[in-house]
Amino acid sequence: MYQFTGTLKQLDEIGNPEYKQATVEVIVEPPVIVEVVDLGDIAVKRVANGTKRSELELPEKVEVVLNNGEVTEIAVTWDDGNPPYDERKAGTYTFTGTFALSQNMFSTLVSSIASTFTSEGNYFGEIQNPDHVTVTIDVEVDNPFITEVEQLDNIQVVNGIKREDLDLPEYVEVMLNNGDKANIYVNWDEGVPIYNEKVAGAYHFTGMLEQLGEIENIHDKHATIKVLVGDPIITTVERLEKVTVVNGTKRTELELPEQVEITLNNGEVVKVDVTWNEGDPQYDGMQAGTYPFIGTLEWSSELQIVNPNNLQATVEVEVDQPVIAEIEALAPIQVENGTKRSELELPEMIEVLLNNGEKAMLM
Repeated sequence: MYQFTGTLKQLDEIGNPEYKQATVEVIVEPPVIVEVVDLGDIAVKRVANGTKRSELELPEKVEVVLNNGEVTEIAVTWDDGNPPYDERKAGTYTFTGTFALSQNMFSTLVSSIASTFTSEGNYFGEIQNPDHVTVTIDVEVDNPFITEVEQLDNIQVVNGIKREDLDLPEYVEVMLNNGDKANIYVNWDEGVPIYNEKVAGAYHFTGMLEQLGEIENIHDKHATIKVLVGDPIITTVERLEKVTVVNGTKRTELELPEQVEITLNNGEVVKVDVTWNEGDPQYDGMQAGTYPFIGTLEWSSELQIVNPNNLQATVEVEVDQPVIAEIEALAPIQVENGTKRSELELPEMIEVLLNNGEKAMLM
């Protein structure tokens, strides 16, 4: 409120001995908000998924235009958004701000207005908002994105496991930028080097993340796993037929095989060298019977196979009974005519030569 004093102009026929003056009060109505100054770039605010409500940094004050043409900043109180703000759900949230109107907010404007008047007092007033002008800001929450993929343990497989039989995980766990975790379907490649179930070694597989839905993969994250294929394992050794030899066959004359076939767990059949022992019981070519031989399997370092069960080759050698090769040539016996059969002095024992080279006396 402003009080104005008017000095009366002296009229010739009217006196004013007490110096009376005219007074009038001018009441200036509070300024009224008519509009919000364009917020410019902050009218739409884009934030990462997971940004908390307290981290949005909505402006504490905004500029408004008053009905007197002046522009001033006024504090704003923001609601919780429409729909209610959910930091982990992508979408657009419209926040509405209401103005916090209080006394003396217009003090900076009063001085400019008062300077145009002769005032005996100070203006105390408030900015009014009869039209309930508000301010809005759209907050766009981005889709969550993958920041990390779980580290998978190596897979150890035996030689011969086919690519389609590898137990590679269908889903992997990923960490999102909002702190959540999710299981994502993964599509594995053929490995580097290309997987070969029959070649031992390490194969590095890369998995592309698929079926992401609202989850984004802006950093092109992928899953990795190492498959370790073991050396091929001997599962069976060729079964050898029994070897039958004549009595007297020396150990060095036995034609035992120098190589045998082995079957590996990957299905392959290969030949390896074999070193035979001396039999058990120890071979005696002069003694008829059956002699089992055990052969130790041997192969070059280029053939990367393992024999964890210590399999060996076996063969039986059957030594036949000795046979008569020759009979001693007996000298003629001369007797007198008339010698009876019972009187003949025929030898009771004769010497024979066996096929093993030995001699024997037979009745």
